[in-house]
Amino acid sequence: MSFKSQVISSFSLHILQDPEWDVSSAFFANAASHIRPKGTSRKSRDDKENEAKKELVQEGQYAQAATMFTEAIKCDPKDYRYMFFGNRSYCYSCLEHYPQALADGERSIQLAPDWPKGYFRKGIALMGMKRYSEAEKEMEKVLRLDKDCEEAVTDLFNCKVLQLMVIQLWFVVDQVLYVCIICAKLTSCILSLGAWV
Repeated sequence: MSFKSQVISSFSLHILQDPEWDVSSAFFANAASHIRPKGTSRKSRDDKENEAKKELVQEGQYAQAATMFTEAIKCDPKDYRYMFFGNRSYCYSCLEHYPQALADGERSIQLAPDWPKGYFRKGIALMGMKRYSEAEKEMEKVLRLDKDCEEAVTDLFNCKVLQLMVIQLWFVVDQVLYVCIICAKLTSCILSLGAWV
């Protein structure tokens, strides 16, 4: 039995108790034909679109998924925009478009400051941009909001390790430069001595 039929039959039971209503009238038929379940068509369409976006991401089609999230951001009246920005940030990170990923992560945080994934998306973008100390702070914010987020724990550790590697690399570079300067001076000294001999 269709929804319209169910509504008509349940409405008919109430109407039969009031003899002034004619269930077979054109007025009643017209009124009943406009009855639709609230939000069902919109919700089912949204569910289908969300599934399509998820499939694109799972298939690695991040550019197409980002485009769909852009359309969703334009259409949605703010209810889920923070998630759309967060998801588009993920797509941009996968495409290595880190400045766009960062901007979307920040926008997601503005719209929903209590949503840990916004901070996570921002942190991932910062890691991609090799801004590890800033990324570390974002991962700490994630863990303040969601202490069980294993990805944030792992990425926080990675931020700290990468910062140490950068510091160590600069130390090595400084040592190499020092040796080069010494060698250059030594070479010029040897060449000078060779000219005397």
